Amino acid sequence: MASRGTVVGASMIVNHGADGDHFVLVLVAEGFTAAEQTDFETAADAFVTTMQATAPYDDASVWQRLNVYRLDVESDDSGADNPLTCPDDPVGYVPLPPETAETYLQTGFCSSSIRRLLTVTELDTLLADLDTFAPAWDAAVVIVNHLEYGGAGDEANSIATCSLDVRSSLIAIHELGHVLGLRDEYDVASGDVYPGSEPDDPNITTDPAGAKWAGLITASNLPTWPSPDCTLSNEGAIDPEPGAIGTYEGADYYHCGIYRPAHDCTMRHLGVPFCAVCDAHLRDYLAAPFFVNWDRVDSSSGCFVATAVYGDPHHPDVETIRGWRDRGLADGAVAMRTLDRVYRRVGPSLGAVTLDHPRLADALRRRLFAPLATHLRGRGRESN
Repeated sequence: MASRGTVVGASMIVNHGADGDHFVLVLVAEGFTAAEQTDFETAADAFVTTMQATAPYDDASVWQRLNVYRLDVESDDSGADNPLTCPDDPVGYVPLPPETAETYLQTGFCSSSIRRLLTVTELDTLLADLDTFAPAWDAAVVIVNHLEYGGAGDEANSIATCSLDVRSSLIAIHELGHVLGLRDEYDVASGDVYPGSEPDDPNITTDPAGAKWAGLITASNLPTWPSPDCTLSNEGAIDPEPGAIGTYEGADYYHCGIYRPAHDCTMRHLGVPFCAVCDAHLRDYLAAPFFVNWDRVDSSSGCFVATAVYGDPHHPDVETIRGWRDRGLADGAVAMRTLDRVYRRVGPSLGAVTLDHPRLADALRRRLFAPLATHLRGRGRESN
């Protein structure tokens, strides 16, 4: 990568003990020049203050599970890439301000033709720097020095972004929710009827009875709010059972066929508290501290470590890797047969070790299995 800035170093700003025993969150400066580092420090402190005041992080037992670092990075230019026009701009929209900036991570708005989607271009650089300067890191929030509203949550790489819009800290908390395994609960983007099967995500379901969060349901009716018109957003709907946990139709960008647990939640609107289902998931995640559903671990497929890492033998990444293995075995590849024999002897023990060390599970998922599955899917597309 051509130099567009310099990493100054990392400093711990919330210390609850040894990193190995805590969830390590790193706040990363992007688009702050050397002269603007105090602005980044102010933004990082503001985020920490807001996060600590937001449930469930306001619970001392949860907050004390976190260590927080600040990664100071000086960019050559101030700001971020923000094109003059983006396909989803409303008529007459004027961005704040349109520009091209030479920043360390080359972060920009209008990713995937969505103005508010703010993503890092130099992702490999970011991951390498996190490994170097905060080697125990579990997630990162990239704070981008730009006033345009924007953010993103990349669960696969454990990276969130937020801009310096006035709602910056609230954006970061929402996007960090994605990193920790939660889906969007609004219904105003993709289409009318959800086309997929039951999702793995803990806060959305295709089941109008809400079996996924049955233990938290307080609503008297299920579905609690069924959509009367699948061509329209439910954004203006009135909660028929205020404050209840039930099944409310419309989530994951679709109007119908997919349900959320509550009328409103941080994963639907900024500044609204997390609903009870999301709150419980975050508590479980940080207590683990990683999002692995241990009860679903099943080694019958022979993918012992991958299954332990993901907590689900049917996770798309596990199935991709299993398919690659099975194709190699079917083709009679000598190396694959030898590897399979050895792995079936040592795999159960390796899987058990992985289960006992969630930090290792998270590292293997992020560094090995997710990139491998992505590479294998890319090879599959190229061969079609």
